[in-house]
Amino acid sequence: MRELLPALARAYDVADLLLNPDGFSTRPYSRLVINGRFFELVGGPDAPVRDGDVVTLMRPYAPAF
Repeated sequence: MRELLPALARAYDVADLLLNPDGFSTRPYSRLVINGRFFELVGGPDAPVRDGDVVTLMRPYAPAF
């Protein structure tokens, strides 16, 4: 993940939408998922990403007013 996230941010301009300044945590209501498991539960920045893994940046939560 340490190599993948900065590359994604450069290629797709998502850093300001989903990632905090440290680059390895998501803003409120955003989640990073690797193969269906939350990023924080599979190693955070040190999580391995192998060929064929599915990495998803998503916003599944909606704030209630």
